[in-house]
Amino acid sequence: MPRESERYNLSAIRDLLVAAFNADELQELFYFAQSDELKEVVHQFREDDSLPDMVFKAVGYCERNSLLGELLLEVEEANPRKYQEYQLGLRRQFRAPARPARRRIPTWVLLAAGAAIVLIILGIALLDGGDGDRATSTPTEAVVTETTAPATRTPTETVVVEMTTRASVTDYSSYYKGTCPVQRTVSAEIVSNGPAEVVYQWELRDGSVVEKPSPLSFEVAGSQDMLLRWSVDASGVYEVRLHVLSPNNTYSDYAKVEVECEAAAGKIAFVSTRDGNHEIYVMNADGSGQTRLTTDSGRDGNPAWSPDGKRIAFSRDRDDNVDIYVMNADGSGLTRLTYDAARDQLPAWSPEGTRIAFQAGRDGIGQIYVMNADGSEQNNLTDSPDWEGYPAWSPDGRIAIASTRDRNCDVYVVNADGSGLTRLTTDPADDRYAAWSPDGRRIAFTSDRDGNLEIYVMNADGTGLTRLTRDPSQDQAPSWSLDGKRIAFTSWRDGNAEIYVMNADGSGLVRLTTNPATDQSPSWSSR
Repeated sequence: MPRESERYNLSAIRDLLVAAFNADELQELFYFAQSDELKEVVHQFREDDSLPDMVFKAVGYCERNSLLGELLLEVEEANPRKYQEYQLGLRRQFRAPARPARRRIPTWVLLAAGAAIVLIILGIALLDGGDGDRATSTPTEAVVTETTAPATRTPTETVVVEMTTRASVTDYSSYYKGTCPVQRTVSAEIVSNGPAEVVYQWELRDGSVVEKPSPLSFEVAGSQDMLLRWSVDASGVYEVRLHVLSPNNTYSDYAKVEVECEAAAGKIAFVSTRDGNHEIYVMNADGSGQTRLTTDSGRDGNPAWSPDGKRIAFSRDRDDNVDIYVMNADGSGLTRLTYDAARDQLPAWSPEGTRIAFQAGRDGIGQIYVMNADGSEQNNLTDSPDWEGYPAWSPDGRIAIASTRDRNCDVYVVNADGSGLTRLTTDPADDRYAAWSPDGRRIAFTSDRDGNLEIYVMNADGTGLTRLTRDPSQDQAPSWSLDGKRIAFTSWRDGNAEIYVMNADGSGLVRLTTNPATDQSPSWSSR
């Protein structure tokens, strides 16, 4: 089959588009094309492209993707007159074949034929020329059928989405260019695949600013160029959706951008005895900026960041009683949540930050309890005769736990209401310290199935088991980075407990703490 460039005259098609449409109309042609492939042409245009530039890009794209035939069908529908002129011009390019030479007719034959025609006409006149009324022929008014090309589709809206990186790696912009003679509603939303917080702000051409929470929407009259500034605080793939609602049409456009936020590496909370007592510390993801948050004489442990990164829940052992506390990320605003005589420890936040699961020994054996984030409504979730602990809340609302209900300690998953208990690991070894990846697809955990405590990872359904660490010392307590690319954990491989970070596949090991005291129980913030 010949290529489209061999079947079509590309130069003629370019001339046709230039003659048939202006720049806005050409964009309209592709915006409303029947073919999804043709709609993609609009993404080839830049805001500063001239009409010839746009035409050259459009024809080139269609030729490369075998869309020239569909393009011409769209042109024929939008502007039939120009399309007919294009077809006529093509036909003129091909010369008609020469007619065969006609045989010469003798002159006497032509004269005889002429005389016979005259006699016939005179005879008809004599027959009609009697005394009766002469038949008259009423002239018929000429009917002129004017072939007028239907009006090209009136532009209802032109939407251009362009992603540009601004000064900060977390600050992005989306340009919206609107041309519409009527009042319409413009709205925008940023959709992410993670727990990022998005800040929206419209900046109009006149310099005024409209700042609203998502979804950002307001009325616009007349043509308007608007700059949507938006910032995020987490790595991920973000989809920018612009929606336009006018009296004649509803239109949406979108663009995707992958954001790598260096500033979104977050912080790591951990426990250290470097000041003579078990206290909560925090540091940057690279190990710098290690700062002490608690200064109590009791033993503090098991820090857990709230999903918004503003609070830290932890356990405190004071006067031989362990309870759950919560404080602000800077150590201020300390609040005690549990007051039971039993040991309440290992807090884990729900994904929306409104509830906290924890391990409680108040029923004579370790059980999973859930309470509101203010400490109210404390309820036994699992209510099992067997030991259960180490809760970890998933992004979709399920809770991973460790349980001995099948004789050995394995990882299970249960719904937030206690239903749907499912066993994930079935090894006779000890499996615990489950930690969900930010996308909820994987679970890292600690197991001694190979002779000593190591970090493993598996899919959320228990399949795809992979060992990540291979050191003869003890490795435990994994915690994922926000982007799911790294895992922090505690290791004794250098003689004492320290905090290490590795890539999610086990490579790239980096030691973060180097204190001769004990540093353990890392918790990576989500902000």
